[in-house]
Amino acid sequence: MIRRGWQLTSSRAQWHSDSLTLAFDWAQPEFGLGLTHASLPTACTPRLFGLILPVRQESEDPSRLPLFACGNLLSATYDAAESFPVQINVAWRVGAPSPHSSLMIVDAVFSISTEKLNAQGRFAIRSVLPAVEVLTAAGPLDTACWKTWTPAPEDPPCATESPAVLFRLPGETFSYLEIADPVDSRCCRLSGQGPATVGLDRGLFATTLEKGVILRARVRGVLLDQAEDVRSAGAAYADFVGSAPPLGR
Repeated sequence: MIRRGWQLTSSRAQWHSDSLTLAFDWAQPEFGLGLTHASLPTACTPRLFGLILPVRQESEDPSRLPLFACGNLLSATYDAAESFPVQINVAWRVGAPSPHSSLMIVDAVFSISTEKLNAQGRFAIRSVLPAVEVLTAAGPLDTACWKTWTPAPEDPPCATESPAVLFRLPGETFSYLEIADPVDSRCCRLSGQGPATVGLDRGLFATTLEKGVILRARVRGVLLDQAEDVRSAGAAYADFVGSAPPLGR
């Protein structure tokens, strides 16, 4: 699979290989990364790590490039606003497939800072995926009992503290695994977003943010072969929690 780095066009960015494409629009952070793959049904458009912010304020300097790209790294900055005095930097890095049957890895690192003496920095990220079923597990994934949740728009949201959530995508070819470091995020919520579509909301930064301090949280998305997805999910989680958190961008 031939990979190319992030390509920028104004406020938009795209990363693609022969079969996979990731796209991001700085002006619409709530949509996150759009993912398309040649083997996924055309109606299947997963959207990963969308920012659900208390308020949105674009850069006051129209000449400032809101995105930074270098190879497989893409970074976006969202300025503080009066009602939400927190600057947010998001960095996505597309990684090489790992030995445990992953087809794609995307790491997202969220960094926040403030010029106030202290501020509440809490916000949420949302991934929306077409899924025929969703699996969650608690505790060490190599010994945990996975629980299946079948999406239905009329059902109430389902809260879970699972460190990893596994989505089985339509077509019986791929599954998508989303992992958060338990230190950064323990509670998330699953909800039906339409026919066979599931939203995963995850709260970040529950603690108070102080001036001069930078807080970071990390999340990983992994595209897996569905035939071995549970086994691969355990290995992917162990690899994630065993890796050192990235510093800086």
